[in-house]
Amino acid sequence: EKNRRPNAQEWFFYGFFAESNIPLPVLPERADYFNDISDIIFDYRLPIRINTEHILSDKERVKRLPLELRNVQNLSGAV
Repeated sequence: EKNRRPNAQEWFFYGFFAESNIPLPVLPERADYFNDISDIIFDYRLPIRINTEHILSDKERVKRLPLELRNVQNLSGAV
């Protein structure tokens, strides 16, 4: 529902209703966010390509790696 209070979010959740007791004369169309269901399902059969240069070339991205991984001796110089 549109919020009438000033300096508040524009919309707010009005409530849950039984289908027989909906206070809206016409329901909006169901949202459709994708055309192909395969767009949202992980396919484990496909190869995973890791762009290590992209990940490791930026100090900010390296900071996101777990500390244990950053301190692995074999990766010295790579991270």
